[in-house]
Amino acid sequence: MRQVDALMQEAVDTGVFPGAVALVARKNEIVYHKAFGCLDPFKKGLAHRDTVYDLASLTKPLATAAAAMHLSDQGMLDLNDRLGALLPGLDQSDKAGISVENLLCHNAGLAAWRPYFRELDFLPADRRKKRLHQLLAKEPLVCLPGRKTLYSDVGFLLLQWVLEKVADTSLDAYVSENLYLPLNISDLFFLPDYGKTPSVPVDREFAASGVDENNRAVYGRVNDENARAMGGVAGHAGLFGTAAAVFEFLWHLLEIRSGTVEKGLFSRAAVERFLTVPPGAARTPGFDVPEKQNSSSGRFFHRNTSAGHLGYTGTSFWVELHRQIMVILLSNRVCTDPGSLKIKDFRPRFHDAVLNCLKT
Repeated sequence: MRQVDALMQEAVDTGVFPGAVALVARKNEIVYHKAFGCLDPFKKGLAHRDTVYDLASLTKPLATAAAAMHLSDQGMLDLNDRLGALLPGLDQSDKAGISVENLLCHNAGLAAWRPYFRELDFLPADRRKKRLHQLLAKEPLVCLPGRKTLYSDVGFLLLQWVLEKVADTSLDAYVSENLYLPLNISDLFFLPDYGKTPSVPVDREFAASGVDENNRAVYGRVNDENARAMGGVAGHAGLFGTAAAVFEFLWHLLEIRSGTVEKGLFSRAAVERFLTVPPGAARTPGFDVPEKQNSSSGRFFHRNTSAGHLGYTGTSFWVELHRQIMVILLSNRVCTDPGSLKIKDFRPRFHDAVLNCLKT
């Protein structure tokens, strides 16, 4: 894996990210797990293998979609259920016919993003969720459900509303109690807090998740502004974790899918459904698949046999389902330059290097 070592160090040296952790696994064996660079752009501390990163949109598959999978397996939710029947006040709206699966597959016809935080930040903490629900209810569709795939944070905020109503608890409490705790995974977690500086666990080492207005590194505060306005817990962002914890959770899904675990958190049928692109869709429920051309996963993760996801902060994972190859990259590239496209060029080179090394 010397080629991967060199590429990771090059990324640090050229400002792709201040620091990162890369993990590669084949079946249940971790064959590569190294940290590079620093915790923040000011080089105040070195990154380590157990450094915690803001996972950004990896929240979607690892928390929100996973909660939907678990609730559907428990018979409490059907992916064909419509918002008009699930959420109060939406039965007469243009969103009444949107299904849970539409939200999971990003083909509900909703906008990609809205700056809800600009209003929510001025409200008391206990009024924000109700106001967000009002804003989501009024959000106009950009196209009819099922017609077009448009990656949407708005859709996953609606999905969070659905899940919390069905489960009668918060998203962070549900995934912690029903998913991570049973698997003894302590390093996947939300940091719920309505203050500007959440209480960061002192027993864990965090990479900076951003730089504030005074050019100081920020630790343990979710980078996404809408998630931050919602107290750090949102359907689209807010999860923190280590590369090893991401591996443990994804490996459990692969064990279930292959039938090598007797009793898992989910049924084999549920895992297969969430890792398969439904007819008429372009993504699986909660996961992404490689693009036909110029994919972030590089040239060797095939569209029909792979699933993964990207995170805005510089995080990603890709899994080749048949060979059970997993590549996880956690970084805090937003600390260097949030608008930089360097991570876009780096990701396919990184994944190609990893797969080339595994071949040899």
